[in-house]
Amino acid sequence: MYAQAATSGSRGIYLLAHGTGSAKGIVTVDTNNNATFTGNLNGIISRAGVSKSWYQGRDSAIIKTTSYSGYDAILSMKTTAGDWALGVYNDNIMYFTYILDSNYSSNSNTVTKQFIFNPNGTLTATTFSGALSGNATSATYLKDRTNSTASYLNYGASGLAASAITWLCCWNGYEVRAISKAEMANAVQSAASGTWGISISGNATAAGLLNINNRAPIKGNNQLEF
Repeated sequence: MYAQAATSGSRGIYLLAHGTGSAKGIVTVDTNNNATFTGNLNGIISRAGVSKSWYQGRDSAIIKTTSYSGYDAILSMKTTAGDWALGVYNDNIMYFTYILDSNYSSNSNTVTKQFIFNPNGTLTATTFSGALSGNATSATYLKDRTNSTASYLNYGASGLAASAITWLCCWNGYEVRAISKAEMANAVQSAASGTWGISISGNATAAGLLNINNRAPIKGNNQLEF
């Protein structure tokens, strides 16, 4: 590789393949001393780190765009079946977008997956995997684990009448699941069935009759007999 001065009135340098005379890249400089490289770069762009304030990020960025008009990606990374691109749009939002090669080849503007970084600090994505920490101050619903439908917690609403109850919440040890009202009634009845013993120490006063299995108690020897 060797360099040759640009011609045709432009200020720049041609990067040529040795012995072939064919250009592999062109670095041009305009009248404002802004340099532009055209061609393919094989290698690493590197420089020593610098320390700047948050607002000076645009002054120290090693890759920079100075204006935008519509969607503009600054970074593209190839995968086995597609491409991840990082870019901004004119709504002040940054998009990290995955496009399949098949959609690119067919000129189909179909997004496979996309992460949206909003200027208010929120992150929007179709799904999340793994642990999330912090406070969900603006969440609108819970997504069901099985069918991805929206579920809601509404303890602030008026209580349900017994006739309006169809399902109840239950805990199976690691997740909240639904149980029908009839199944819950059967479980309670099953747990309450069987033989029960009553032991009373001291004096007991009962108003009226205590009926169990439709039999009235008979008082005798300080015992209740059923």
